[in-house]
Amino acid sequence: MSLPAPLSALQDRLQHRFADPLLLVQALTHRSFSTDHNERLEFLGDSVLNLAVAHLLFERLNGLPEGDLSRVRANLVKQDTLHGLALGLDLAGLLRLGEGEMRSGGQRRPSILADALEAVLGAVYLGALGGTIAALRVLAPAGQGAWRITRSAVEPTKNRATRERPLAARTIRSMRCFSASSMIA
Repeated sequence: MSLPAPLSALQDRLQHRFADPLLLVQALTHRSFSTDHNERLEFLGDSVLNLAVAHLLFERLNGLPEGDLSRVRANLVKQDTLHGLALGLDLAGLLRLGEGEMRSGGQRRPSILADALEAVLGAVYLGALGGTIAALRVLAPAGQGAWRITRSAVEPTKNRATRERPLAARTIRSMRCFSASSMIA
């Protein structure tokens, strides 16, 4: 199947070629458009994203305890970050939405864009040999500038016990955690 130019350009931005281009089309299809939509790919992509980011944090922040790593991961994979990545990849113009969803501005809705990005990662995972590594490669260029660990990413919660516990990660100010060259070992 030959992809339309905008989808081919997306593959260039992702630096990933889909062996089965229909997976990419499905990843960009909202449930309001078709029964062959992206929700199952989104489910898978959410797990791939969490695993990929957890792996990278495990390697890059080897001095942090589990609780701090979990907090950093949660701050990196939240909807705002994914929305920004989706905008950077220009997914908004590629989404297949139903008429009502289009009229209501669905192509700009952060939740729809974040979900579409997760679905794309799910499609990358399914379509690639060594799917998690392929997902890491896609995340590297997409995350340029987005995968930063800042002090706010590792701040303790409002929980008193957590707030009073020394936080090893407080020394991390604005460490650039991921770069295209360092994402893949």
